[in-house]
Amino acid sequence: MRLERLEVTNVRCVERAVLEPGAGLNVLAGANGAGKTALLEAIHVLGSGRSFRSGGLRELTRWGADALVVNGRVRGRAGACVIGVERGVGRAAISVGRQPVRSAAALARAVPQVVLDVGSSELIEGGPKGRRRWLDTTLFHVEPGYLELWLGYHRALRQRNAALMTEGPSGGTAFDGLLVRQAEALNAQRQRIFVALRDWVQGQSMALLGDSLKLSYRQGWAEDRSFSVELQSRLDEDRRVGGTLVGPHRADVALRVGERGLRHHASRGQGKLASCLLLLAQAACIEEAIGESPLMLVDDIAAELDGAARQRILQFLNESGAQVFLTTTDVGLIPAASTARKFHVEHGQLVD
Repeated sequence: MRLERLEVTNVRCVERAVLEPGAGLNVLAGANGAGKTALLEAIHVLGSGRSFRSGGLRELTRWGADALVVNGRVRGRAGACVIGVERGVGRAAISVGRQPVRSAAALARAVPQVVLDVGSSELIEGGPKGRRRWLDTTLFHVEPGYLELWLGYHRALRQRNAALMTEGPSGGTAFDGLLVRQAEALNAQRQRIFVALRDWVQGQSMALLGDSLKLSYRQGWAEDRSFSVELQSRLDEDRRVGGTLVGPHRADVALRVGERGLRHHASRGQGKLASCLLLLAQAACIEEAIGESPLMLVDDIAAELDGAARQRILQFLNESGAQVFLTTTDVGLIPAASTARKFHVEHGQLVD
């Protein structure tokens, strides 16, 4: 996947910018607050309809502007495709291939991308939700029907929880059959993608992390019991709390180096590097499934990484064949910058 052209209007401090990036490494350089991350966010909007930092487009729109507009031309295996996202007062529009679409999922399929930024360390340091999202985002790209399965499971879960809260001591069981079927299908797909992600991480961890990183999948209920049996055994407790205490919505991925759990014992730098490793594994699995590399968006790679660790990650990205967009305040920190396409950003503008 290649982004051939990006047109940005009213994204944070960027009033208007046009970017024609190279096929490999692209470096966006500038001082803090210059607008380089805003351009990275604009690329992310093309593949998600949102920012990877603040979420919604309202927060991303330049102060005082009527509308935010991001247009791009990408080229993949199927040829060139024009993508457009617009948000103004009382209106919003998304188009893929010049055709209007209603779901941001269409953007994600058209412009697959993986983000490495300061917040990525939450994959290691944060709670299970981020690690479930890591599995689910990978599956969204790898398994075409996974989104519908995920939505179906959470719809059944909400229905069961509502029944547990409103129907008293007899509530909840009417939805158990549907929930079990959805949960087992969801869990089976997560287990398959986990094996692929785990094998990639463990194969690359010595080279990139400098240590052996081990991963284990926790499905969200007892490993030696079926979900149906576990659900029945927890029914009284579920009724008491008004919610379902076991299931794929409680799944997690445990990470350790030796006997140490990484979440509670990693340094900031080690956690940042391990999170990069997980996201590179995600990109590799997506590429294997769809036959092309997702865009790699890397914001402030120098933060909390020493020079050797930074060099290993950047060398891997540079040799991966993916199109990479990287922000930095100091081009001298980027070993491969001499062969990169460089863009200097000042006060929200691209300058020569």
